[in-house]
Amino acid sequence: MGKRKSLAKLEIIDCKNGLSEDSVGEVEFKAYYLDLKNNLQVHHEKSIFKKENGYWFYVNGTVIPSKAIINRNDTCSCGSGMKFKKSCGR
Repeated sequence: MGKRKSLAKLEIIDCKNGLSEDSVGEVEFKAYYLDLKNNLQVHHEKSIFKKENGYWFYVNGTVIPSKAIINRNDTCSCGSGMKFKKSCGR
């Protein structure tokens, strides 16, 4: 069995609606995770949610292609100035 992917960071880029009085909301986010070779990958998506009976449900999303792959020895994207493996990649 392969290694499990590990979430390193979740970045919320934009939100539209989604308040208690809204019935539809949109979220744009980037999820940074380690792949099976311990390289940092990025999943960038714009998602749509719909509220039914007081609960929010995922409807669909559009993946935004990203070429960002960060090696454990690269400088971390969080701005710490440290290598990824010493910062978010622990």
